[in-house]
Amino acid sequence: MTYRLCEECKSIFLSPRLPEKILMESFYSDELSSLHRDWLLDALEAVQGVNYRYRLDEIYRHQGSATGRLLDVGCACGGFLLEARRRGWDAIGQEVSVLFASVLHERGISMVHDLKEVEHGSVDTVTLWSVFEHVYEPGQLLEELRTKLRSGGLLCIAVPNSRSAGALLFGADWPLFTPPEHVVCFAPEALRKLLLQHGFRIRQMRTTCCWSYVRNALLQTCNSDPGDATRNGPAFYRKVIDQFDAGDMIEVFAERI
Repeated sequence: MTYRLCEECKSIFLSPRLPEKILMESFYSDELSSLHRDWLLDALEAVQGVNYRYRLDEIYRHQGSATGRLLDVGCACGGFLLEARRRGWDAIGQEVSVLFASVLHERGISMVHDLKEVEHGSVDTVTLWSVFEHVYEPGQLLEELRTKLRSGGLLCIAVPNSRSAGALLFGADWPLFTPPEHVVCFAPEALRKLLLQHGFRIRQMRTTCCWSYVRNALLQTCNSDPGDATRNGPAFYRKVIDQFDAGDMIEVFAERI
């Protein structure tokens, strides 16, 4: 399996890719996921807590409301949903993993297995945090999510950026290239075009960076004595991605038309 560049839209896609049914039965099986259960519930959520709060603040900034009905697609263990619920949201999740579904049940989090279980026009906000890169038919998913959102509802996506400085510098070693589960990494303009085609108006699109692996690469390059490289690296890297829209992740906040 290798990642290939689409010369037209500059997105990167996996080819060949596993049949979706096989991927669902293997990568998202409870046997594989259970190996990471304790780590996901403790260490991951401790790290992600700040990120959950930041994203809810951003939703409030774009939507002008701190409450409503929120659907988190690919919600994993439900940490984001718990934080949303603490803030007063009527928060539900959608998850395909059998293990994660059992964890959500244990934590008292409302969830559905299939989006068909969500009524049309019943949701104020839909979130897909690091989920869209797993989707085999992104256009079809957007069409379905649009029907679930009320008019003017908010769609929030975070997805790896195929035009990031990290992808260009590290190539196949970029940490966000993870076959077989990541089947596509979008370029910003390709994602913008896809959203517009399926009835969404972009409110904001920007990129963010993951400094940790860049720092590790500098440490290795400098033989563990990086000096100014790692001390000044974050500020320099931030300037680069801001100027060229080259952060590792694309964040999009879009309104249902």
